Amino acid sequence: MSRIKHPKCFMAILFVFTFVMILSGCNNKKKPLVVEPGVGIGEVKFGMTSQEAKKILGEPESDLGEKIIYSQLGLSITLSRGVVTLINCGGVGFDDSIKACNIQTTKGVGIYSSEENIIAVYGAPTKKTRMVLQDYVRFEYTELGATFLVHDSGGVHQMIFEAL
Repeated sequence: MSRIKHPKCFMAILFVFTFVMILSGCNNKKKPLVVEPGVGIGEVKFGMTSQEAKKILGEPESDLGEKIIYSQLGLSITLSRGVVTLINCGGVGFDDSIKACNIQTTKGVGIYSSEENIIAVYGAPTKKTRMVLQDYVRFEYTELGATFLVHDSGGVHQMIFEAL
């Protein structure tokens, strides 16, 4: 069995290697898709056909005709007369969708953003409604076509964006 001639040097190299591996693992999270309220999400724009949206996002896990669902993204797209009219991310009571939703608005509001953050960025909502029998408050911004559902435990759990 051979001995390491310079144990301090070996430990330093091992430390640096471990540190680099940890940092590289921290960077594995995908960049969020960006929603521009009233415009669309990433390259998918309101008014596109389902075929155009699928070409950009890939094949959905489920295609229900008027709704295409990307479970791994925590995302659903609703179509009206064959074109994208609504984008939904997360969902009240759907923990997997909430965790999978990796989108944020052009102003940085996303899943788990606080009520204070939403108001600081977009101002007072057009309408604020407590959801009966649920632990959510609904913040509607009519002029943006945006709705945020904020859970009492803190943070956005669902975001809905509509074509204007």
